[in-house]
Formats: sequence, structure tokens, C-alpha cells
Amino acid sequence: MRRLVEPSPALPLVLVSVTFPRGAATEPADRAGITRTLGEIYRRGRLGSEPRDEGAMATLLDRLGAELRATVGLSHVTLTLEVLRRNLEPAVEALATTLEHPRFTEADLDRAVDKLTADLLASRDDDAELCRRALRAQLFGEHPHARHPMGTPEGLAAITLDDLEAHHRRITEPDDVILGIAGDVDAGVVDRVSDRLGACLGGGGTDPSTPAAPVGPVGRHLVFVDKPERAQVQLGIATLGTHPLDPDHTALEVGVTIFGGSHTSILTQAIRVERGWSYDASATLSISRVREMMALWAAPAEEDAAACLEEMLRLFSAFLESGVTPEQVDFARRYLRGAWAFEVDTADKRLFLAVDRALFGLPRDHHDRFLDALDAVTPTSVDAALRARLSAENLSIAAVGDAEARAMEVAASAGVERATVIPYDE
Repeated sequence: MRRLVEPSPALPLVLVSVTFPRGAATEPADRAGITRTLGEIYRRGRLGSEPRDEGAMATLLDRLGAELRATVGLSHVTLTLEVLRRNLEPAVEALATTLEHPRFTEADLDRAVDKLTADLLASRDDDAELCRRALRAQLFGEHPHARHPMGTPEGLAAITLDDLEAHHRRITEPDDVILGIAGDVDAGVVDRVSDRLGACLGGGGTDPSTPAAPVGPVGRHLVFVDKPERAQVQLGIATLGTHPLDPDHTALEVGVTIFGGSHTSILTQAIRVERGWSYDASATLSISRVREMMALWAAPAEEDAAACLEEMLRLFSAFLESGVTPEQVDFARRYLRGAWAFEVDTADKRLFLAVDRALFGLPRDHHDRFLDALDAVTPTSVDAALRARLSAENLSIAAVGDAEARAMEVAASAGVERATVIPYDE
């Protein structure tokens, strides 16, 4: 177990996080959603020799002034406990006994699957979420990072108790668990929390090694998620970006910020301010254990979708070709420097940065060196990173809207001969 501590006596609160470096990308493809199901089971409390009813865990946490959350990503599962300092020990005991004796019963499995299936079906009402899923699937293809942590209705329905218990043993291998503690604690408290949680872990374990590097598709590919009678079309454009260990990662971050990372960026000004096509027009650069996605986003009205997509692609191509100016680089560096203060202003945030370093295999001083790395960025290094990492020709494109009304028009504006059309409720 790796232990990370960020003490802060400012408030009588403690946050305890237990991160297992295995997430949805490691689950069996025919049991998609099993990791999230396991997280839901953990939240329900212990079973063991003295079973508690389903509401007992919530009642206990309420009485202690505590909250327990389960977060499932592609590369991790994190249980986060927040509690008043005076009630830390009984709250940690509740978490530990939950991990020792999860509620693995048919009734609890059925309830968890029913809830998560309902959540999954409800998420189909979120067009932006549908666009994100379709774009990721289009970009990553058969790679595990094409999956979504919510799983599929078929995968959730196939989960058995034996599957769940086996996955629990794989997830909770103690050797590579990341334990984080932040807040009003001293060395003695840290040792007691660490000892108690360490004692409750232990399973078969799996290899948490980094997945193979993804390979993006060649050429432009468009998937159109058919959702009839929509007033807007959600648009996403993606290519593979970078990994935080890449030497040009910070330079690329500056470049993406210039193009679409602030209210005054090129993309935002052109699409939102000048043309009024979309309230949201932005660029994002994700990080993970593998090279992740750089994406452009907009949500124009249906009648503006084709023109908006065409202009986004034109702007992106021109940006990569023309490069950046010293003034743009200076502004982006100042912007990122100012924003960085909000990434490290609390003990909780600093703790989760440390968890990310452990999870993604980054050096212990990785975030400490960010501002120095930012100062070292030049227009030349930004241009080199943009041209080495990004492409205006090899792009995955996703759209969510009425396919009958707009698919052919959007496909033509994207420079592709046809769109792959899929139903939104598939």
C-alpha cells in the first residue's frame, strides 16, 4: 500500500481516499459495468456475520457527519470518505468492514444493477454525454479506453455473484492500493487509519500495468448518433493528444489553451462571440495512463450544425498550419499560471494531485515542476508540439442530432463521403 498524506489543521475535517489502480478498462468486455456495480455495492455497507439492512450504512454515516463516495474511471476505483475529525475512527471502521464483507447477496446485486441500468438509460437524455461516448468509441476503437465506466445494459444484466466476488478480489489487491489522507490529522492518526484499512485488503490481484498505446484512426471518420427532433446538434472532434510524461506535454497544453481553452481563445471567439452559433465552444486535453484525447466541442442549433463544423475544422487546420504568436503564448502562460492556484489551494486538491501522480506513474515532483515547465514554453516549442501530436486530417468526429435531417449535410461539411449512423438508444 502506498500512503499519501496532506495535513491541514484549518478545519476539523478529514478526507480518506482508497484508490485501486484498476477500472473499467480492465473489466471483462462481456461484463461491462461490473466495476461500477462493485462501487455501488461498497456504498451499501457491510454484510458479514452481523448483516445490516440496506439503509444502515447511510444512517451510520449521517450520524457520524460523514459521506462515502465511489468513483469509477477507466483506470481506477476510488472510495472517498469525508468525516468530522472527532468521528474519524468509527467512520474508517465502517469503511474497513465494508471492504472486508461487502453486501454480496442476490438482492443487493439486483438492486445495484437496477439502479445502474436506470442511470445508464437516463443518461441517454444527455446529448453532450452521448456525444462524448460516441467520440471516445470512434477514436479508440478496440482499445480498452473506448469503453465507458457506466457499462452496457447487456453487460450489467450478465453479472453474477461469482463474477462480482472475483472482481472484488482482483480490484482490492493490497500491494498497489493508494491510500490518501488529508485534513486535520497527525502521525498517530495516519498510522491507525493506514493499519486498519491495510488489514482489510487482500485479494488475488491483477496486473495493473499500463495498457498498450492507442492508435488513432487514419483519415476523417464521422459517427452520427441519431436522436430525432432535436433543436441542437452536439459536435465533438478528436485526435490523440499526449501523455503527461511526454516532454512536449506542457507546450501542447499551452497550444490547446490558445486555440480553445479560455473565453478569449480562437475557437471560442469565432464560434461563440463572432457568429453566435454555440454557447459552448472549447478545446480540452485529457490525461490518463495512456495517450489520451484532445477534443473540440460545440453545440450549435440544428440549422447551423454543418456550417459550425466546417468552420471548426477550418480554424483547426489553419491554426496548426500558421502556428502561434509570442503574444498568444504569453497570454496562455499567464492564464494557466493563474488557474493553477485553484488546483492546489486546498489539502484535498493537493492530495488528489498526489493520487494522480501515483496512479499515472508520474514523478513525485511532477506538479511541483509545472510552473517552471510553463515558463520554459516558447512559441517554437508550442508549434513543434502541435504539429507532432495533432492532425487536422486524421480526426474522429461525432454528432448527436436528427440524422434524417442533418447527417448528410454534416458529413459533407466534415469532408467525409458518408457518416456511420447509430441510434441513440443502442
